[in-house]
Amino acid sequence: MFYKVIIETGHRRGDNHFQIVRYLKADNSVHLFDMLEGEPGMNAGEFGYAITMVKSISSEEYEQGRVEEKKNPVHLRANVRFKINKKCLIKFEDSDTARITSLEGQTHDISAGGVGISYKGPQIPVATILEITIDQLQVTDKKAEIVWIFLRDGTYKSGLKWL
Repeated sequence: MFYKVIIETGHRRGDNHFQIVRYLKADNSVHLFDMLEGEPGMNAGEFGYAITMVKSISSEEYEQGRVEEKKNPVHLRANVRFKINKKCLIKFEDSDTARITSLEGQTHDISAGGVGISYKGPQIPVATILEITIDQLQVTDKKAEIVWIFLRDGTYKSGLKWL
């Protein structure tokens, strides 16, 4: 079965909200909602993520919609990012001491492909493999690799790719 889904997103549907139109293929509506529940931010109460429409469509509408989806600038990224600020625990092997180090951090955005974090402490080099735990999103010891990092006002901000 084919579906057109409209998702409204943004912080408590404030001034920066927008809609995402997805064209999805699922065995049935239960499977569809299982897929949608897997989207980052779906269970984050303060985020304001809401499904505003689900419509069964034909395979032709689905194919045309998939083409249109790729033209929308919101969909140019491989994964849509959601601004979610949650505490996280960052674990990595410290190359200087050869032992596991843990730091507290904060997420600033998350997607199916990765997460953006901020933390204070030692700089963790690019290409380091980490384990990230975000209790409030039920993410536990998920492996990620640092792909970029910068320092601003004593806080490191890093982009991580899920492995």
